[in-house]
Amino acid sequence: MNAIDIDAYNRKHGFTERRRAENFIAGCLLGVERMGQFYGETAYGRDECFVYFAKCRDAVKIGMTRGHPEKRLRELQIGCPEKIELFGFVIANRGLEADLHKVLAQDNIHGEWFRWSEFCQQVVNGCLDEIVI
Repeated sequence: MNAIDIDAYNRKHGFTERRRAENFIAGCLLGVERMGQFYGETAYGRDECFVYFAKCRDAVKIGMTRGHPEKRLRELQIGCPEKIELFGFVIANRGLEADLHKVLAQDNIHGEWFRWSEFCQQVVNGCLDEIVI
């Protein structure tokens, strides 16, 4: 998935807040709130979490969460005066997150935040192209 206007993408594909809420409720009714039943084996071992990409201005946070990335985004937003947008996420494990942090070390701003350089965009988009959720 290329870097795109998230709102335009959602409108084009009919992803409304209501539709997202209905999908979440349907998922809960199926008992897959944390999507644990869908985890599998990868080169990094057993999938156990989501690796997410959240953008704020010219920076991207590459983090992991065992819960849903949108819930994690809401938690992050509480402590940030700027708008943070969920750019994308993949089902993975800490190994992928750690490798991404190493590959992007030259763009590291602080902790899990990285400068949204051309190289960083290529790495993140490449990761999202592999497994798009």
